[in-house]
Amino acid sequence: MKIYIAATFREFDGSENDKIQVLFLESLMRQKFTNFELVTTTFGERSVKTKLNTVDLNIKIYEEEKLDYRFSLTKVLENAISYAEANHTDNDYFIIWTTCDLVFQDDFLESVFKYNKLSNYKSSVISHPHLMYQSIEDLENDNFVVHGPNDGIDYIGFSGRLIQSQFKADLRNYFYSDWGVFEHFLVAMAVKYNFARQNLFQASKARKISNDRSVNNENDQYFKMSLNKNWPVFRSFLADSHLSEEYFFLAYCNLKYKVVGSFVANVKYRLKFSSSYFFYYKRLLRRSISRIIPIKLKLFLKSILFEKSK
Repeated sequence: MKIYIAATFREFDGSENDKIQVLFLESLMRQKFTNFELVTTTFGERSVKTKLNTVDLNIKIYEEEKLDYRFSLTKVLENAISYAEANHTDNDYFIIWTTCDLVFQDDFLESVFKYNKLSNYKSSVISHPHLMYQSIEDLENDNFVVHGPNDGIDYIGFSGRLIQSQFKADLRNYFYSDWGVFEHFLVAMAVKYNFARQNLFQASKARKISNDRSVNNENDQYFKMSLNKNWPVFRSFLADSHLSEEYFFLAYCNLKYKVVGSFVANVKYRLKFSSSYFFYYKRLLRRSISRIIPIKLKLFLKSILFEKSK
């Protein structure tokens, strides 16, 4: 089995973000499992191809036109799947979509291979939540914070054996561009197409370094614009697929993956992040109650609270 890693890069411009991407590449070069290839897609960046041509990795580069968006993770994953299929008529491959601000343990791909094989080549894997570092210096000093299950999922892998025509059609028809939402969509896809879903947190952790968002002008306005584009796309996918809108919440997405390891390890994991799950279920309960309360009663209660606040 060969593993294909789908990714896109920011400019290699000498910034802190540039250095983080180099650490990502170096972590791939240290992998014990070596039968893999990096499939990257560029969107008009000038320095990415030049930099990647100096890296001691097997790399395939797709160059997309720069349109009315900075990048599209849909295109990134589509290109990687097309490339993998061109090289594997039997679909015996594994594909991983990832961001480039992660630093993987040396046994990362080895763990992916191991647990995919145990599930008869039909798995989807994550390692969530990530170990979060505020800077490269923090990474060097191993000064991290473990964020909870309600934070981003920055890599998701899929067995090629279950990436069939309808999976690819969904990927093509629900188009995501710029920032956010894509990991929610991929988790929902893993459920819809019956992948054996495994969280490798206990086996191999992903370390994430915070980017300097100001370098690429990734401000609140940009994030809001991105969400305003991508949330409706995701909502349409969920409705068309008859899936719950709970996939909007990452804690719910996290719960869709089984934590690998012993029963005791699983209990410890769930207890460790119990506050995040409690917060999610508390919010779910409030939403459920809100749905069954008649609108007139809601308005009446609001009017009472308004009067009391005067």
